[in-house]
Amino acid sequence: MPLATTASPSVPHFAAAEEGAAAAPRTDWSLVGVWILLPALGWAGFCQLFSSMARYDDEGYVLLSLRTYLAGHPLYDQTYSQYGPAYFALEGAWHRLFQVPVTHDVARWKTWAAWLLSAWLVGGIVHRLTGRRWLAMASIAAAWLHLDRLGLEPAHPQELALPLMWGVLWFGSAPDQGNLLPTRRMAVLLGVLTGTLSLIKLNLGLLSGLAVILALVFSQPRRLWRALMGGVLIIAAASLPFALAGRHIASWDGAALPVAVVCGCLGLALQIWGGQRAGDDSTGDSERREWHGSRLLWFGVAAGGTGVVFAAVPLVEGTSPAGLWYGLVGQHRGFLDLFYHHPPLPAGSVGWSAVALGLAFLSRRSERARLTALWMCPLLLLLTALRAFTESWHPIDHGLTDRGGAGLLAAGVTPLAWLVLLPRPSGTTSGESDFARRLLCASAILQPLGMYPTPGTQAAIGTLPALLVLLVGVSDLSHRLRLCPRWGGSILRPLVVGWGTLVLLTAACRDVQQTHAWNACQPLGLPGAEWLRLPPEEVAERRWLVNRLQQQAETFMASPTGCCSLYLWTGLNPPTTFNATFWEVLLNPRQQRAVIEALEHCERPLLVVDRGQAPVRHRNAPLQVYLERSFEPRERRGRFELWQRAPGDARGPKVVELRSAHTAGYDGRAP
Repeated sequence: MPLATTASPSVPHFAAAEEGAAAAPRTDWSLVGVWILLPALGWAGFCQLFSSMARYDDEGYVLLSLRTYLAGHPLYDQTYSQYGPAYFALEGAWHRLFQVPVTHDVARWKTWAAWLLSAWLVGGIVHRLTGRRWLAMASIAAAWLHLDRLGLEPAHPQELALPLMWGVLWFGSAPDQGNLLPTRRMAVLLGVLTGTLSLIKLNLGLLSGLAVILALVFSQPRRLWRALMGGVLIIAAASLPFALAGRHIASWDGAALPVAVVCGCLGLALQIWGGQRAGDDSTGDSERREWHGSRLLWFGVAAGGTGVVFAAVPLVEGTSPAGLWYGLVGQHRGFLDLFYHHPPLPAGSVGWSAVALGLAFLSRRSERARLTALWMCPLLLLLTALRAFTESWHPIDHGLTDRGGAGLLAAGVTPLAWLVLLPRPSGTTSGESDFARRLLCASAILQPLGMYPTPGTQAAIGTLPALLVLLVGVSDLSHRLRLCPRWGGSILRPLVVGWGTLVLLTAACRDVQQTHAWNACQPLGLPGAEWLRLPPEEVAERRWLVNRLQQQAETFMASPTGCCSLYLWTGLNPPTTFNATFWEVLLNPRQQRAVIEALEHCERPLLVVDRGQAPVRHRNAPLQVYLERSFEPRERRGRFELWQRAPGDARGPKVVELRSAHTAGYDGRAP
């Protein structure tokens, strides 16, 4: 694995034991530390995953969709999902091949593995880009802490998307590729990873693909072609946040992230077009003679071909072309308005972005400006570490809660991502490719756009490349300070050691806190959730609810979200295969009328109302109107209420009225 690789002797290290290249073999204590660190992180992650459950129950929704798909119902036409077919194809193949049931316990173990794998890949990438083992070890813990919102959303497609996303950066930083352009084989591999990622989560795949394209174009050896194509791509990338934010950009809170992305794009262009790292002279004769767009072509063909293959899978399984188009593109058109929340960037972000752009301009010629900008890296690292440390005793209550300084990283690092492109002093190059740095820079600028429309867990995922920029920036700053110690070389080491110590201390505190939470919880003891533990009062409420549904219901609906986990625990079938969380906006009128029809033909339907969640926002949705008019409260336990169908004479002609008139009051847009 990457952390075991011996670093180049030309790369200076923070650790005193690594500074003089000793001839005698010695114990690699950084590798020993990794093998101690991973079990510690794994235990804390296990406790968090198996002692918490989000009330909006994304987990149950995804599990129910996967179970419905495995039962043979074609995707999108019959099995509702807002996620891509690659997730279902890969997960379905895994469950069928190994005969693994679709349960909450299995989902949590998969998320646990993806969480640790992602942190390990981050450490490997940092090691490849800096050559510093101890910095890489600390980055594993930092990445794990930064992704702690994964503990609220097991089974989510991001458990597959995360390793693929980091696989792009991992293979993009492979040491066996050329200094500028990756090999053809590497371009194909990046295309396959990006194509698969796009057909799992469209936004993450498109942002990763655009980052790879930017890195490929700006790594071309021909200046004119690089300038023309790069200019078009920079304009497109800078325009993207304005298209995503839409009318919300009119406020300061809404403008913060778009301005940061625009300044980051301009800083990237200034560094590339400034000729500081153009690398024309380092390009071999064979690469000069080669057609300059070949790597880009190989990447595009591989990404497009992979996407076509995964898109063909549901068609072969019975999905109609119209259903596939609706599932991949059509249903997402209203998301930006229906689910929009301002990205959690701190106040003053717009002003800081302008300062960062000014530093990018000055750094083209001024070493003083470069050092000033690089000093932001250890300072921002300390701020994010302090933020993570103070959060150790505050459990996550919702995915929208800003954790790990994601907003701070988006505001502080996105306009500064060009730092990794600064020219390194002669004699200090660690041997990694310039393409890898350009890919990291583009990813740090573009991936925060995954916060749109809802900055939940994707805020943490999207800002993790920014954390890598800070780590690489600290390494570069160390190189410069060795040549110019009067700029504060004696200060950097305590800052970095303090950051690493604080990160490891925070990881230890999370172990203690999560173990305490685990011990305070009680086993849920429901089918498929034997490992899951929750607070005693919540366990009692859920067991009561499952027992009542099994005894009294033929089927049921839930509001304001679908509470889809209840179907897996009770063994009851939902009214139809159209199941989601916020169904009043996710399901279109045709799908909602199908649910109404199924409930009307059911003898003993019940309605579960969760008073612990925010009330329904779109009360004019057809199914919501039907439920409110046709059901009445029956009994309550804690935050859960059970409603039964009102007598027929009490309901009167409400169902007929609903089908004829009330559908017109609903705009019918599927987000």
